[in-house]
Amino acid sequence: MGKSLAIVLALLLPISAAAKRAPALKRYTSKECGISFSYPAKWKVTAGRERCSVVLVSTTKHRDPELDLDPITVTSGTGSFDEAAAGAGFYKPRKGDEGLTLTEKEHIGEWMFNAGEVPAVAEPLKVGEFSGLEAWASSRCYHPGGGYAGQCDYIAAFVTHDGRWIAAQGRDEDVILKVLGTAVFDAGR
Repeated sequence: MGKSLAIVLALLLPISAAAKRAPALKRYTSKECGISFSYPAKWKVTAGRERCSVVLVSTTKHRDPELDLDPITVTSGTGSFDEAAAGAGFYKPRKGDEGLTLTEKEHIGEWMFNAGEVPAVAEPLKVGEFSGLEAWASSRCYHPGGGYAGQCDYIAAFVTHDGRWIAAQGRDEDVILKVLGTAVFDAGR
């Protein structure tokens, strides 16, 4: 009996230690937009520029105080997969489009995302029962005072389900995937 209890405790201790390390979460709900999602408690939600859009901002200092940690923009909407992709900033270059980059010319008809520097080819994304796209792009980074700090990775992703979608863009993949993975559509309606 004592040995069994010791084995059970030995199995449970790593789980409880991992649970203690898991970041605390808060829940955002918009009744107007019919969406809710979780985000780290050390981040705050501010109003976005568009309807059904919010911005998540970290309240902790970045490891490198010289770099401004970009906020994460979260947007939601209704529509088909293609409408969701377009709403999230993804696009498909078409043959005959003017001003295409070499990368876009090599990927005619494929989903892409451009954060302002070099377009990136999108990859399929599956989060639970939701499906969508994600892309890693290159973006300019700036010091908090405004000076150019070089190139940074930037992720854009969205998931859709039953005609509803949620998208997130920024530099923190863990937070973006947490937002997308905890989304509940029609929350509070």
